[in-house]
Amino acid sequence: MFGHGGLALPVYCLVLLLPQAHGHSWSVKDRSDGRLELHRTSPQEQTPKVHSVKAASKEEVFQWWGEWSSWSSCSRSCGGGVRSQERHCLIQRLSTSQHGNSSFCVGSPKKYQLCPNQACPSHSASFKQHQCSQFNSKAFGRRYYQWIPLYPADYISISNKPCDLQCTTISGERQLLVPAHDGTFCRDTKHHGVCIEGTCQPIGCDGELYSTKTVDRCGHCGGNGTSCQRISGSFRKALTQLGYVFITNIPHGATDIQIIERHKTENILALSDEAGHFFFNGNSLFDHPQNFRVAGTVFKYRRPNSVFSDGLEYIIAQGPTLQGLNVMYYNLNGKLPHITYELPSPSP
Repeated sequence: MFGHGGLALPVYCLVLLLPQAHGHSWSVKDRSDGRLELHRTSPQEQTPKVHSVKAASKEEVFQWWGEWSSWSSCSRSCGGGVRSQERHCLIQRLSTSQHGNSSFCVGSPKKYQLCPNQACPSHSASFKQHQCSQFNSKAFGRRYYQWIPLYPADYISISNKPCDLQCTTISGERQLLVPAHDGTFCRDTKHHGVCIEGTCQPIGCDGELYSTKTVDRCGHCGGNGTSCQRISGSFRKALTQLGYVFITNIPHGATDIQIIERHKTENILALSDEAGHFFFNGNSLFDHPQNFRVAGTVFKYRRPNSVFSDGLEYIIAQGPTLQGLNVMYYNLNGKLPHITYELPSPSP
């Protein structure tokens, strides 16, 4: 280039040619000190990121159970309860190009069993009472209360979840609904059982956890009800003497017991053992209508307040009974009775 009196300076253009190996190219990688670094890249690195993983490489997952732990302590110090064992699923991941088979843990990591049902000391707090009393030390609205179970008896709950525990203050001012501890007795729509992790798990008549075996109408655990026959009878004899009269015998192992006085009279039904010892309404002393625990089951005894009241006098029990019993009738006025009964009898 020429200017006014100036010198023409040659312009040099330097082109740096770098050798390119077969299958490779060169790229410039920025560095923190401002210098340039030539970085050799392979064709695989130049391909888009989404295609950078080889399909031939696979990850295999192998799982297996570890050893069971020792049994835990029982959830109750007496009266039953449950205990548990735990195990852990161990995992290993391996990269392989082989077509192997992954393995996985199948089954439960925890299992339960019933504890021995050792009798609790007399006058000791029930398991429900123990659970509710744990809230005595907790403040509610800056106040402390004494908590007791709303329904102290086992197997009774007003919640649609059998393993909800209802606690109330002694004054009835407040109530709590909390999950029952493992080992609390419960009852669902079909079976008696025990609470485990908030679910009522059945206990069969064979005493096994998760068993759904029940006592059939003949009193046999797991039976199909064909080993006995139902006996239906009635007692309508004219009574010439006052006092106790024998009606019928309830055999050992009887279930679904039903005795009803169909007439409205002042006469009284009673129950005794086969030796003549009364459980209620004996020795000319009449008990109020209530439930009586007799021979391993509960007998419900009901009667109207007077002959002018609605209803009938009756005795019913689910059974099975652990001994033979006698149904008795106390004749006060000599009126003709009309007593019906239904009992099981062993098949011939």
